[in-house]
Amino acid sequence: MRVPRSPAAADAFAAGQPVVLRAPSDPASQAYVNLATLLAERFDGA
Repeated sequence: MRVPRSPAAADAFAAGQPVVLRAPSDPASQAYVNLATLLAERFDGA
């Protein structure tokens, strides 16, 4: 799984804020949420 680079993500990281809070509709935010969901599902079933 790849998390795309985006200006919103770069701005959030530079500001020390999570991109999922600063720009929730950004493709990078959505990719991080999808990744977190995937990992939670895998670890929950372990």
